[in-house]
Amino acid sequence: MLQSLRSFAPSLLTWINDVQPEFRYRRALGPDGGSRGRAMRFKVFPKSLDWWAWLVTWALIVAAVVGSTPAYYGVIAVSVANAVVKAIGKRSVTAFAVQTRIVYLALTLPGLWPEVRFWWYLALLAGTTLVVFFDRCTIARVLRHAPWNKGRELLMN
Repeated sequence: MLQSLRSFAPSLLTWINDVQPEFRYRRALGPDGGSRGRAMRFKVFPKSLDWWAWLVTWALIVAAVVGSTPAYYGVIAVSVANAVVKAIGKRSVTAFAVQTRIVYLALTLPGLWPEVRFWWYLALLAGTTLVVFFDRCTIARVLRHAPWNKGRELLMN
């Protein structure tokens, strides 16, 4: 498995560097060629229970990717608990923070399928790393544009 990852990484880097260079630079620079001021910064929130729930999830994903089969079930269990606690706290399953956790829970379920779990959780690890250490959530960015969320105030926590 590690050998196939080693053979995949160079081809991905080649694609990023050769095929997409103008996209990368256009995105990093503003329309006038200057910085847009959106550099990702390291952000942690140790006083937030939500952050600790995401950190535990991240640690379990790392354990799962390293080879601990029970960790896959732990990720799913923590995701269920996270969604339920947030739904109870918000008193609604349609609250934006609950929507993100429900989608995340759905994305953890391929961990039940042994043939795809490693690769799926590798991608999940990348997204969860963004949430835990940089306060960026791809799921929230996608859900923000969902038709049922138009015109609503969207709070992540």
